[in-house]
Amino acid sequence: MNQKSVLHEAIRDASNPMAVLDRIVQQSLRLVPRADGASLEMRCDAENLEYISAAGRLAEYVGLRLPLTQSLSGLAVLTGEVQRCNDGRTDPRTNHEAVERTGVVSMLCVPLSTQQGGVAVLKVSSCEPCAFTDDDVEQI
Repeated sequence: MNQKSVLHEAIRDASNPMAVLDRIVQQSLRLVPRADGASLEMRCDAENLEYISAAGRLAEYVGLRLPLTQSLSGLAVLTGEVQRCNDGRTDPRTNHEAVERTGVVSMLCVPLSTQQGGVAVLKVSSCEPCAFTDDDVEQI
């Protein structure tokens, strides 16, 4: 691909919101070395979040819905605070059905908010317990 084609592709992608969101999710895997999955989950209604973009081991779960009040992602959105989980299989804040389905064990959930409140969460995850440290929280 020549330089002009690369530039045109970059401009086209920059004007496509989903391409930008996909890029952010993919890049989050590079920010946190032990992460093997990442997702962007948006509030799709008053009670649920939905994976609208995902990468790594979570890529196949686009469209997965999580209850806002029964998931670590939802807690991050509702509190506006980063949430970290070392083992989702035993952590009461997680949605155990989703943990079992996706194989996600460790999670960092970063809330994304507007002035009206929480609307989304960027989550990096790992299938290994205790995968993330305080330094990883700072990186994301």
